[in-house]
Amino acid sequence: MRPDGLVERLRHPRDRRAFLLRLTAAGVRRHREAEEVDRLALAEATAALDAGEREQFRALLARIREHTL
Repeated sequence: MRPDGLVERLRHPRDRRAFLLRLTAAGVRRHREAEEVDRLALAEATAALDAGEREQFRALLARIREHTL
């Protein structure tokens, strides 16, 4: 991501051994684009579900994430 100009590496202000990564303006744009692609893919994948089923699906995914991360 750094060679693509999406992030920049900065020295940590209190720990000279560490670096911080920060999104560049291009990185922020790419992140927003990826979020939109994700939103559209989820909408397409759940189009056959009614509102209650979509909410149940989201709740189940959140529960799975809680126990796997």
